[in-house]
Amino acid sequence: MQALLEAQGQKEEYVKDLIISRDKLAFLVKDLIMTEVWRDKILPEILSQNKKPKTSIGIYVVMHHEVTVLSLLEVMTFRFQSSVKPDSAVEALGDLVLDVIDYCHRALVNLLAHPEIRLEKDETAAEPPIEVQLGQQRDSLRFMAAVQSITLLQHICEQLSRLTVSAASRLLRQHDLPLLLVQLLDARLWVRTNRAGRRQKYERRQWVASPPDDLAVAKIEGQLWLTLLYILMDREHLALYEISEYRRGQLLRLQKHLTDTVLEQVPPLGALRQWLAHISVSPPPPPARSGVIIETVPELRQALLDRHAGRWAKLARQQLERHFRTDLASIQEQARRLAAVYDLDKMAPLMPESTRCAACGEVAVKKCSRCKAAWYCGRQCQVKHWPVHKPDCDAA
Repeated sequence: MQALLEAQGQKEEYVKDLIISRDKLAFLVKDLIMTEVWRDKILPEILSQNKKPKTSIGIYVVMHHEVTVLSLLEVMTFRFQSSVKPDSAVEALGDLVLDVIDYCHRALVNLLAHPEIRLEKDETAAEPPIEVQLGQQRDSLRFMAAVQSITLLQHICEQLSRLTVSAASRLLRQHDLPLLLVQLLDARLWVRTNRAGRRQKYERRQWVASPPDDLAVAKIEGQLWLTLLYILMDREHLALYEISEYRRGQLLRLQKHLTDTVLEQVPPLGALRQWLAHISVSPPPPPARSGVIIETVPELRQALLDRHAGRWAKLARQQLERHFRTDLASIQEQARRLAAVYDLDKMAPLMPESTRCAACGEVAVKKCSRCKAAWYCGRQCQVKHWPVHKPDCDAA
């Protein structure tokens, strides 16, 4: 939290410097991959063995830990450092950047395969069972993780020249990132229609009202365009990317999205529109054949899968017995520990002078009396924001 506030306030980033200088980035990446494997392999077993959980607090905290680590990695990779060496967190990741690239790719592929995870949940019906709530919270968190993955990829591609050829090859050859970004721009998953039939746009980690004539470029859309720009406008990167007839046809689909309105808001995209016009009439030559390249491959996730293969049900059973017990005393003890970890009084000195409303961003004067976490400028914004805030409030 302190790292995030330092970045937002444009202050000296002590936490960021400390993590880089103490070589703790590797710990964050390993933590991220372990949480992802837990979510994919152990969580389904936990829900299968405990079909009627009495509380969602413990499981939700573990699920939310994934986006917490992603948030810290977002802050860490945002810009260059000057007070420590290496001066870039992306560069300091070393070969672990390949594991981050693969994680981001998996998150975005899942988003394209399951666009329904971003849809609004029915808040008008009776409160669903806890197992249903956990499924809804899992979908919401997976959408947040995908959005954060877009930010991470943007930061990585912006600094790709600082990394080894294995990173560029992983993005362009193994994952074909340009075509994945084309699909995301086509899908426009940052816009939805809510249950009331009103258009909404995902901004600042929440869904906000967006009138039909809203032509402003969403942050997610801008990040997708800039990531494409970093890759396709760099000759060194293009040398690794053969633009076949199929790829050329897919890339030319971008032309319909590059309207004058978009270019007015993101002027650097003019170079991309010019390049697309050029390849539409004159296909680029194939890249020169390079010598043998010995590439590094990501190992963290596969090592975990190999190590625990066939043991997921047993691990889930052990965790249910040790960490997710459902007797009243265990639930109360778990709640006390979480309250100690997320002690708002201890965090208060880190907060900026003016706390902002979770709904409109204006200066807040009151906080949710139930969870003590969300702040609002008044009752009107609190009521309006309740459908978004309810899952987090219930979990607290």
